[in-house]
Amino acid sequence: MLEKNNTINKCVSATATVLLISSMIISPLSEINMEKVKAVSTQEAQTQVIALENGDFEDPVVTAKAHWDVFDENSVPGWNTTASDNLIEIQENGLSKSSPSISGNQWAELNANEVSALYQDVPTTPGVKVRWQVYHKGRHGVDTAVVEFGSPDGSMVQQAEMADDKDTWGLYTGEYTIPEDQTTTRFQFRSVSAAGGDPAAGNLLDNIQFATQSVLDIEGSFAKDGTKVKQGADYTLHVSNVGGMPAANNTISVQIPAALSYTVGSLSSVNTTISNENYDAATRTLTFKIDVLKKDATADITIPMTGTTVTDAAKPSTSATYNNQNFSDTYTAEATDDTIAVTSNEPPAITGETQTVVQPNAIFDPILTMAVTDKEDGDLTNNIVVVSNPVDTSKSGTYDVTYEVTDSDGNQATFTRHVIVAEAPVITGEAQTNVNPNSVFDPMSTMQAVDKEDGNLTDKLVIVSNNVNTSQPGTYEIAYKVTDSDGNTSTFQRTVTVTEIPVITTEDNVQIDRGTAFHPLDYVKANDKEDGDLTSQVKVTSNTVEINQAGTYHVTYEVIDSDGNKATKTMQVKVATVGTIKTNTFTITKDGYVTGTFAGDVARIAMIVDNQVYGKIPVPTDDTYKYYAGSKISSLSNHVEMVAYDTAGKELDRSDVTIQGVPPTVGDITVTEYMIGSSYITGSYTGDVARISVSINGDELQQIPASGSRYRYYVGSRVTSLDDKVEVIAYDAKGKELSRTNVSLEQDLPVGSIISNDYLVDGADKYIRGTVTGDITHVKLELNGTIMASPAFIQEDNSFQYYVGSHITSLDDNVVLVGYDSKGIEVSRTMINLKETQGTIATQDYLVGGADKYIRGTTTGDITHVKLEVNGTVMTSPALIQENNTFQYYTGSHITSTEDNAVLIGYNAQGKEISRKTISLIATQGTIAVEDYVVGGADKYIHGTSTGDVYRLKLIVNGETLSSKTYVQSGDIFNYYVASNEITSAENDKVEMVAYDNMGNELDRSIVNLR
Repeated sequence: MLEKNNTINKCVSATATVLLISSMIISPLSEINMEKVKAVSTQEAQTQVIALENGDFEDPVVTAKAHWDVFDENSVPGWNTTASDNLIEIQENGLSKSSPSISGNQWAELNANEVSALYQDVPTTPGVKVRWQVYHKGRHGVDTAVVEFGSPDGSMVQQAEMADDKDTWGLYTGEYTIPEDQTTTRFQFRSVSAAGGDPAAGNLLDNIQFATQSVLDIEGSFAKDGTKVKQGADYTLHVSNVGGMPAANNTISVQIPAALSYTVGSLSSVNTTISNENYDAATRTLTFKIDVLKKDATADITIPMTGTTVTDAAKPSTSATYNNQNFSDTYTAEATDDTIAVTSNEPPAITGETQTVVQPNAIFDPILTMAVTDKEDGDLTNNIVVVSNPVDTSKSGTYDVTYEVTDSDGNQATFTRHVIVAEAPVITGEAQTNVNPNSVFDPMSTMQAVDKEDGNLTDKLVIVSNNVNTSQPGTYEIAYKVTDSDGNTSTFQRTVTVTEIPVITTEDNVQIDRGTAFHPLDYVKANDKEDGDLTSQVKVTSNTVEINQAGTYHVTYEVIDSDGNKATKTMQVKVATVGTIKTNTFTITKDGYVTGTFAGDVARIAMIVDNQVYGKIPVPTDDTYKYYAGSKISSLSNHVEMVAYDTAGKELDRSDVTIQGVPPTVGDITVTEYMIGSSYITGSYTGDVARISVSINGDELQQIPASGSRYRYYVGSRVTSLDDKVEVIAYDAKGKELSRTNVSLEQDLPVGSIISNDYLVDGADKYIRGTVTGDITHVKLELNGTIMASPAFIQEDNSFQYYVGSHITSLDDNVVLVGYDSKGIEVSRTMINLKETQGTIATQDYLVGGADKYIRGTTTGDITHVKLEVNGTVMTSPALIQENNTFQYYTGSHITSTEDNAVLIGYNAQGKEISRKTISLIATQGTIAVEDYVVGGADKYIHGTSTGDVYRLKLIVNGETLSSKTYVQSGDIFNYYVASNEITSAENDKVEMVAYDNMGNELDRSIVNLR
């Protein structure tokens, strides 16, 4: 299958050639059948998980300030290049005019220094289907490259042609079935063309995948073997991708068993993001999504559950649907779910006498008649605790004995027992009873009589008096009497209160202005004879008040006391019209209308002049009005009012009109001190000033209009002497002079100084830079007594830079900067300090034979780049110094022995040598530790760890070195793939693992223990 996705919806050219190859499956995404995969069985069915390394080019990390760098192919895990210089270019986010990466922070440029190809040789199993994808983008325009697969020893077969511009990443995907006998497959990208024809710029690549399908393995487990009803049990799902491609759109479905419950929103995970959670209570099914899982990535999701029903085994049912990232084929995974037992959890039950009569001075056993049973623990009578036992049999009366017991699950039960110590007959019952009005009252209710000898004498209880009348609220008394067989008589007095209905009071004639907030509970109070103030319990049962509409409305209140007596009351509320009117000042002989503003329900307005009311006029719609006054207002002594009315003619507001005459014009003008030689006289004015002029020695210049509160009058060079008499004159609009002021004259000589930076005679910067003070407006250069013609002008921040070009060539030159004012008068001069460039180099030790082919270090001073000299020969390519004064120099294969003489040379920007540093060369070393290998087992890899400079490993079987090799991964671990025919006998085969450095020098070897 071959597919290209592009965010700008470009289509593959109709002229593109598609090769139909027997080993390649080509079909639309929509025609791929969904495959149902059981995670465990799928892993057994696959003979090999195929995946390439470092597909998003995140290793090594680019550290250069330019946001790109080139690396030897041995420094880029997984990748090789056909370029003659063996260099691979990697770029990162922040590179000028580049859109962000698709995956991570970096990507590769196929055209590093020349037209070439990038590839990986991946161990593969014939007949296995793999998916592949790549993101491609142009560098400066439309770039073109091809995707090719095949055997490293055979010809490449083109799978796709990629053509994309510089603005958008294009996505290309496909499927490929490994041909027969092809145990290693080369996955290659080859440059075809680049925009502009530059062989060193073009064809960006990112997020490359070449792998077998993703396979999710899901295992569920409870945190404990059993739980109880109402107790929790966390269920954890461990999801891992044991396939090759990233698994996307991972949707997990968990059917919660009936004996357990789930609280919506309680999912959690420490290593993935959970989204789209949904719980269907009808089917008890929980669904949610998790992040994309790359190869070997895992996610752990905790599902809190709670026991609800007793069962021997509650088992969730978990499954998942997912697909390969950027592919539409869909798979299903069934989980290995765990079970949990749910046991009962009921509280214990206490039984016994609730009331016990005890004769005076008798022995009272509080445990007698008491028993406790528990469904889980059985008989807990021996565990019962007497919490309180105040019984004193020497004193007659009623006592409460309380009991408590706790079962093994912490469930607690309590019990209260009433103990009566008898003597003479004892009458018990309510001493105070409240009765609602007109209710039926039984005077014998709650009443009892007991005797030490005679027992229960309730039927002997006599009502001596009873005047209760439930139709009339009030307090009544009932008297009782009983006599035992010994003639002992006891009496009892009972107070009965017939309660009253609560009373609601409201304010009378409630009126609010339209638009005013209305709070109905602010106008009501409630009181009850028994309960007291019930205002806080009043409820509004009806409220028709419309605060924005004038009218009469009603509010109904209700309150119920503690005896259930209910009272209601309705209050009338009037919403009244409101309005305001304001007036502006009226000027006699100038204004013809009285003007102002109004607000609210104003509909008409009228004018009253000295108690004479003039006609009402309707108001306009814009909240402003004008009322024609004509000659009705003729004197400052007139009393004038404007009156506002609503539509019904109700007066809402009135406002007095302030009357004034036309005032005379007034004004004042001030002037700032004038410096002879400047062009403008400046100052400010107030009042009715309309025009301004200047008089010089009695000669008045033209008038200029005044605007705002400040002025600038151009006098040019007319004022030349401190003896000149200069005045500023202010006029009103009719030409009346309002004010004149003498101008104070000043005259000053220029002052200033020059501060200059040191100048590097052999430096790249050809400018002398510095700052000035005072009246200096420009500077010139004097070299060995000769002043240069061209000036450098002073900037707003008082800085300058003077371009010297090639004029200054020696530390012996005499260089002076001369400062001038705006009239060309020399103000100051300063001597320039001349220096030459200098700097030092510091380097780290270099490991000969190590994987890192860079010499790294730092510089000081004016060094801009360094070159390498090996055994007297200087390399042509330089390494540039970064902004933080660091550098890294790629040595390639130039340094091969610790006996080599390696020197780094530092140059300034002009290419002049200013420093040297000899490099300390050290040899590689390292060890390996190999785990036991099970011959014929499911794991086809020999695993181990390394130390030091171990870069690659090879395997020797029975004295023969195998052609395949593997590399040390991050974390100093390695995994060497062993084909099924390479190690066949744990007893007869002899296997050794050999470790090499980056240059192929053997560092260590270890016997592989076979089982």
